[in-house]
Amino acid sequence: MKVQENKNQENQIFSISEDIFREISDNIQVGISIVENGHYIFMNKESKEIFGITIGEETKNFSMLDYVVPEDADRVNKIINSSLKTDQIPAELQFWIIREDGERRYLNNKYTVLKGREKTNTHLISTIDYTEQQIALDSSKMFEKKFREMFNYANDAMFLSRISGDEFLSDFIEVNDLACSMLEYTREELLEMSSLDITALEAKTTNKEIIRQIIKEEQGNFETILISKMGKQIPVEIQSHFFNLEGERVILTIARDLTEHLEAEEEIKNLNESLKIINSILRHDLNNNLSVIMGAITAYEDVKEHILLEMTVKSAQKSFDLIQKMEELERALIQKENLIKMDSEELFNKVISSYSPFNITFEIEGSCSLYVDAAFTSVIDNIISNAIKHGQADIIKISIKSSDGFCTIRIADNGSGILNKHKIHVFESSFKHGTTAGTGLGLYITKKTIERYGGEITLKDNFPKGTIFEIKLKCREEKGF
Repeated sequence: MKVQENKNQENQIFSISEDIFREISDNIQVGISIVENGHYIFMNKESKEIFGITIGEETKNFSMLDYVVPEDADRVNKIINSSLKTDQIPAELQFWIIREDGERRYLNNKYTVLKGREKTNTHLISTIDYTEQQIALDSSKMFEKKFREMFNYANDAMFLSRISGDEFLSDFIEVNDLACSMLEYTREELLEMSSLDITALEAKTTNKEIIRQIIKEEQGNFETILISKMGKQIPVEIQSHFFNLEGERVILTIARDLTEHLEAEEEIKNLNESLKIINSILRHDLNNNLSVIMGAITAYEDVKEHILLEMTVKSAQKSFDLIQKMEELERALIQKENLIKMDSEELFNKVISSYSPFNITFEIEGSCSLYVDAAFTSVIDNIISNAIKHGQADIIKISIKSSDGFCTIRIADNGSGILNKHKIHVFESSFKHGTTAGTGLGLYITKKTIERYGGEITLKDNFPKGTIFEIKLKCREEKGF
């Protein structure tokens, strides 16, 4: 009798406790459900709201797996089925669901085994709707992905730094791929460095003051010189942008390589100077030639001397020659033709053939492949022509050697040679000397053409007499000497 009484008391207490549990669970903002052997035996109001189930609707046939989105279905199925077979429930599980009204929700389930009910595989599930947080997280990840894509695929070097104190920047916290390749460091090496570590020595002091000012004003652009791991100096334009990153004030530094820009400016400067030279030569020489022509014609009307007509013809021819040289000079200074592969032996034989009417002995030794353009024929022809016309040479020896990717061409003659005081001037524009001097542009054009190929030309004495011009070019299609 006593045993029956105790049992009735326990049932009454359990009934009261269950009512309290239902009352509490229906008034909290967390989904609460109880599952026994894979079947839902209880769902509170919040849990039904999360899954879009009508309040009061029977839930004994409810299956969470019916709501899981297809992309999460296999993963969740495997975990749930495994827990039913092994009694090893997961501590936590996240997944997306689609409710019957089509709304997507991101849920976080936490599982707890109910004490005293282990044998029946009964556990409590607390479900929290993390949809808004997950959407925000996904958006943040998408933003970060896009930022990193922009960061790494930008056409400029980028560096991200924290602000250390009021005047200095900390080590880089991020650098993009272009920064690594430009400065010849690995990403890991750069992340242990700061902006001053990659600044050229002569710019460090100035940069410190500029950085202080930029941090103070939170903006600034300036030009400086960076130095690579291998010691290469790189002129750059710096742009600084401040923003908050995860609650921290950071600065994004964008460094644009100005090397090509400065080279282009230098090229424009040189071209402008060359145009001034061309203009000056044309004015001077054509005026002289026209003055001779006008004077000779005027005198011829009075004395009818045939020599005056010859002077006129020669001056006119000199004017034609000058215009031709100007065209060659323009080609040497301005045109950007593609270099083509030429065989040195074939090229020299072509030039030499034009001198067959003259009593000149040519000797050619060696050969190599050259990357030049059509103007190179004029270069060789000009050197040979000068040796014959101005140096009275009758023997010209040409040696061609290829070594370490370079082709060296030596053109030696047995002519009268060039005086020491004139050697430093022969490649200058308008340099003339002697009675056979022409426009003075030949060797100037020759030098400019060789430089356009990325090569160099030098002059020295031949022994026992004469001159040697030495040309050094790369044997491959690559500009820059």
